[in-house]
Amino acid sequence: MLVDETDFYRNTEGTLSKATKPNPFAHTVQTGLIIQDDKVITSGLHDQTIKVWSLPDGNLLSDWKAGSWFSKRNITAIALVNDRLLIASQSGHIEERSLTSGEKLWSARPCREQTNFHYSSQFPQSLSVNVNDGVFFSCGSRVGYIELQPNGWAVASLDPVLKTKDAASELIAVETIVDTNLAVLIFAGGKTLVLDKKQNQVVQSLTNVRPGSMGVSYISAIQQLFLVGPEGIYLYQLSKI
Repeated sequence: MLVDETDFYRNTEGTLSKATKPNPFAHTVQTGLIIQDDKVITSGLHDQTIKVWSLPDGNLLSDWKAGSWFSKRNITAIALVNDRLLIASQSGHIEERSLTSGEKLWSARPCREQTNFHYSSQFPQSLSVNVNDGVFFSCGSRVGYIELQPNGWAVASLDPVLKTKDAASELIAVETIVDTNLAVLIFAGGKTLVLDKKQNQVVQSLTNVRPGSMGVSYISAIQQLFLVGPEGIYLYQLSKI
């Protein structure tokens, strides 16, 4: 059985045919997949579940319900930070769930729109999101940051520092600069900002950057930043570390 979005196909002697009756027990991975040791964690948008599978046999180990049908708690993103599972929903909720029981350990609702997490391309999703301390999120045109705490999370809104008004200004990528408090935030319209996430302030605005998710390399000795984009390689001198 091959699952593609919400369609199911059967592989018979190398030929794919669409299943007339999809397997009702199959879990469609619509919003997220995380590999953790010998397990795979998956999420589904419409069925609002988190499932944990064992490798390599593929057996289902756990099945946790985050909401019910039509409850507007559809799962839009999952993230793993220091072995702590985060779930974002269509209604703007962000939760931490236990990796052993699925129990809700912490919850907040920083906005009322579909919420997404933003991974750094420098780090595997199986290890962390934006290093091992926290995660950037976006709700429509709003941007925020969740910082890891001993007993939960601290939610910091980046408005009005990063106030946005339209779809062209929506956050599309985040790259954390290792061993600093800085992060590069890239927006759909091409606006790219260097943010000090501890001070909650923009320290530099990068010009001439084309839209798109970019890889980032930072040279600490001379405080230079490389951005690799779809149309070329950009080199910037950072003004503050």
